[in-house]
Amino acid sequence: MKTIKIFSFFLFILFLNTQLATAQNGGNHNWKYSAKRISVGEIYVSLDGEAYLGDQFPLGSTVKFVFDEMSGYTYQNGRAFPQIAMRVLENSPSRRVVMQYGNLLKEYQYSGLTPNAATQLSTSLTVGEPMMQGGRYICEITITEGTGKGRVDLEYQFEVVSKGGYTSQTVSNSPFLYDTNELSLEEVALEVNGQPYYNTDLPISQKVDMVFKGINGFSSFSGKVFPGMAIRVSDRFGNVVLNESDLFASYNQNGLSWQRAQRLVSSLTIGNPMKLGGQYIWEVRIWDKKGAGRTVDAVLNFTVIQ
Repeated sequence: MKTIKIFSFFLFILFLNTQLATAQNGGNHNWKYSAKRISVGEIYVSLDGEAYLGDQFPLGSTVKFVFDEMSGYTYQNGRAFPQIAMRVLENSPSRRVVMQYGNLLKEYQYSGLTPNAATQLSTSLTVGEPMMQGGRYICEITITEGTGKGRVDLEYQFEVVSKGGYTSQTVSNSPFLYDTNELSLEEVALEVNGQPYYNTDLPISQKVDMVFKGINGFSSFSGKVFPGMAIRVSDRFGNVVLNESDLFASYNQNGLSWQRAQRLVSSLTIGNPMKLGGQYIWEVRIWDKKGAGRTVDAVLNFTVIQ
């Protein structure tokens, strides 16, 4: 009897692990998702055709939510039967529902989708009445199966703001000076060995990362964006010691996912021809290869130390 009980216990653990392996969770500070039985490779958002991960939607804009690389459906006669429901609630204790939609794939409820078509599902939200400027809301999207028990839930929190694109800004964020044009940027920071670094004295033989966090506004094509990144280092007399025209040239054809583009890194190894005690200027330009005039420029003055 003990042997049977132990064997049954291990079967239960195996079954539990199998069930847990089909669950996914993820997200960011203003959105989160979970998936059960259905697998989602990537979820991305575009705002009027531009990759976006922020929490401000302008009045009159169109927000598109895309669920890509989906698998794990229960097929019937070789067809998948997903359903998409969406609702918008006030982000308040009352959570009052201001917009609600049933099955947005109702036209396919009987015919279903081919396996290829079912790998990418999307739905759009137009920001407007009854939503109001200054209001804070939650968009909930639920994908379910008509023939199985798979489910995906997305919750995205946002604020409705006035019309208009990203305004240019010049920010002195010590020790950086950076400018943006038609793109938005949350933060520029230095890191050494993956840890924040707050000094403009950079140690020789170390790799230092200039990290650009939360860039929004890149033109989006099927969830991909196409940034460029140039880097130049010169001494205080104007002599250029390092010049790279595009560190992202290898992504010209396939681009980057919008999540990957939320954290772009320019790395610099402090060493020859830079010299101990020397003072240098590190300049980085990021631009949108598919959108003219969309740039981020950052400048850091530093000294090489031991």
